[in-house]
Amino acid sequence: GPEGLGDALVRAQRTARWLKSLPPGVELVSMASMRLGEDDAVVLADFVRAKGGSLRELDLKCNNLSASALGHVLAALPSCPRLVGLALGENPVGPGGGALLAAALDAMPSVQKLGLGGTRLGDEGVGALAMAAGRHPGLKVL
Repeated sequence: GPEGLGDALVRAQRTARWLKSLPPGVELVSMASMRLGEDDAVVLADFVRAKGGSLRELDLKCNNLSASALGHVLAALPSCPRLVGLALGENPVGPGGGALLAAALDAMPSVQKLGLGGTRLGDEGVGALAMAAGRHPGLKVL
């Protein structure tokens, strides 16, 4: 069934603690299969804004990130000038997430690898992304 607010909050606090435990200057943040949802995405976005300067890879595969959850993270990624890899596969991002990603790509010139398998972008999302990728030489969409 749907999660209670309390559960989501406890998980977001756990996510915040986990992120705080990372070393300064961290280059790879792998949060695959951590059951991340929207509250976690807000916490992650705050972390990225504060400490994303060294970040080169962000792995968010196999979570529960919707388009709106992804939006929080994407809004923070311009704080990561060295980001080369972003893995978002197996998240329920949907077509709206494709449009958000397409818009965000223009603000992330360093990204070279974008993992999107199993994100159910649909034709609309894929179309928006293809146009953005065309303005982004060197990008591989996986």
